Amino acid sequence: MSKWVDPGRGAATTPPRGELSVVMARSRLPTPVKLRETVRNLVLDHRRIVDDDQARQWCRRVSAVLERLPADPPAALLLDLRAALGITFSESGACARDGVRAAEIHRRNGLLLRAAMAYGRAAVLMSFTDDVASALDLATEALVCLDERPTDPRVLAAEDRHHLKGIDGQTEPALRSVVFNSLGILCTEFYAYDRARELYRRGLADAEICSEPGRTAALLNNLAVSHVYRCRNEVFQGKTPAQAGLCEAERVARRLAALPLLPRVTQVMAPRLLADVLCEQGRVQEALENLRRASRTAAGHEPGQLQAKINLTTARCLRTLGEHDLAKDQIDLASRRAGAHAARSLRLTIVQERSLLREETGDLEGAIEDAWTAGEMIWRRHREQLGGLAAQLWDRAQAEGERRRLQHRADELARRAGQDPLTGLSNRRSMLSFLAALPAHEPVFVLFADVDAFKRINDGYGHASGDEVLRGIAEVLDGSVRERDRAARWGGEEFLVVVTRVEAAAACEVAERIRSGVSQLRWAVGGAQLKVTMSIGVAGGYAACVDDIVQRADEALYQAKQTGRDRVVQR
Repeated sequence: MSKWVDPGRGAATTPPRGELSVVMARSRLPTPVKLRETVRNLVLDHRRIVDDDQARQWCRRVSAVLERLPADPPAALLLDLRAALGITFSESGACARDGVRAAEIHRRNGLLLRAAMAYGRAAVLMSFTDDVASALDLATEALVCLDERPTDPRVLAAEDRHHLKGIDGQTEPALRSVVFNSLGILCTEFYAYDRARELYRRGLADAEICSEPGRTAALLNNLAVSHVYRCRNEVFQGKTPAQAGLCEAERVARRLAALPLLPRVTQVMAPRLLADVLCEQGRVQEALENLRRASRTAAGHEPGQLQAKINLTTARCLRTLGEHDLAKDQIDLASRRAGAHAARSLRLTIVQERSLLREETGDLEGAIEDAWTAGEMIWRRHREQLGGLAAQLWDRAQAEGERRRLQHRADELARRAGQDPLTGLSNRRSMLSFLAALPAHEPVFVLFADVDAFKRINDGYGHASGDEVLRGIAEVLDGSVRERDRAARWGGEEFLVVVTRVEAAAACEVAERIRSGVSQLRWAVGGAQLKVTMSIGVAGGYAACVDDIVQRADEALYQAKQTGRDRVVQR
């Protein structure tokens, strides 16, 4: 069914000119070819984003496109990419909603791996807003989607039927690497560092299979970061950090820096991360040299969170050297650039570093306040709780998957009871239930449709050809109504379409679209080309009088038949 997406976040405005591509005009729904080209251009633009301004500009363009785009996999692809920006940039809550919408569309279309990827990103974004319960729910959905994927290669190949791979070029290993990366970030946010590293390594294996340098860079960065965060929390608690973890973090950071053809963001990220590790090892001068290189490359154009990390690592180095005033300036700058929607782990680290600096400068009251915030409110109070939740996540997902498999059979039986077995549309019983459930004051239009001279088709070409005709007509009907509306096979060659909350002109437009679509269908039968036409009667009113509406639509259909067929008549 055709479903429509609202513009999402922000006003849909004409995009300004810049280094990113100019996308489609909003005046009308583009052709499928133009639409595919538009989405592909936006995907390419997404890969070029390096700062907050470009991210906001890209989001405005996507909002304009989504306003005219059906809610199908290409729309979900744009929603998911907009959600991905939230992990690097801001507006985590809004981006999480994009991720959930994308996941639901992918799941509805059977693209379970892409659904898992979108759910995983949304889970990370919800954790950034401290909504732990929602983050765990979404992570569970991601794992269930992975578990629900079939193992038959022929069935898996059907996931490419929407040709998204032709738009974004993503292979199965590339998509899996994103899922593992998102779940790893979530575990890092929940302080489950061992589980996070396991997931990052699985993601790295997939990224290397498909030779994805960008994916590899992100996973190497996150793998090293998980080591650094664990070390930093141990230091904050007065423990001696494990040197083995720091040594591995250094190896990973150097491997990241050695990757060829790195994008500019990664060219900033790699030396900044290595500086973080070197500072934790007490090699401050080496760390500062790497920070200078990162700052020169960034030149103030990188995402706010990455700049905040540069400031934070610089503050740590300056504090170690005794430059407390300069360190305080860097911490304040890091806090402003990170913002309220930064990752929990980054916010925690800023508070911890400020507490250590205040302690060294004699501001014990401030140090205690920060220590209380970081230790009691975030770390000491929640470490075991969140770590336990992360550990339970996989068991929870398995149990949820088993429950859904049991429910699936019941749902399938119920679906089959309300579905016409030949066409896949709703049957008469299901349509009557749909009509009975409409609110009494709901505006309703009924389209009563009948295939013209259908007996001639059965008699002249055989019942098998007649069945093919009915299936083709059902596809036209299914593709012509919104998600909220309903199309059903009423009986034989008769079909009923119910359209709600529209004016008479719009209902007639739907009927004309169906009539025209059916008239363009062609079947090759025994060397001949078979085509059919359809007559449609339209009537409207309130749902409380639906029996009368159906009767008037039937009368309008009869009039259409009597006045020449292949036409729409409204009463």
